[in-house]
Amino acid sequence: MDQAAFVVLIANEGDPEYAKTRVVHSIEEAASHVQAQVEVGVEQNRIRVFASTEMAIKITFQPVVTIDQDEAQNSDADGQKDSTVRFSSMFKKA
Repeated sequence: MDQAAFVVLIANEGDPEYAKTRVVHSIEEAASHVQAQVEVGVEQNRIRVFASTEMAIKITFQPVVTIDQDEAQNSDADGQKDSTVRFSSMFKKA
C-alpha cells in the first residue's frame, strides 16, 4: 500500500470538472503517457501529473429506512389487523 504512484490526469475538453486518469508506477511511464497524449493532439494545458501515495480507506454503510405510505393495512404478529392510528393518517392530503 505504501508504493508511490503517479497519476496522469487529462481534463475533458468541454467540461474541466471531469477528467480521464491513469495511475502509473514510474516517472518514465508517466512521461511516456503524457508524450503519447500530446502526440495525438491533447492540449498541454489539459494535462496534469501528480505524485501520490495510496491511502487506506474504510467504507461503512448507514441503514436505509423507507416508509411505505401506500401499505393497505397494518397487521400484528398474529395476522390480525392492527387498530393503531397511523401517524400519516392524521394529515389531510393537499
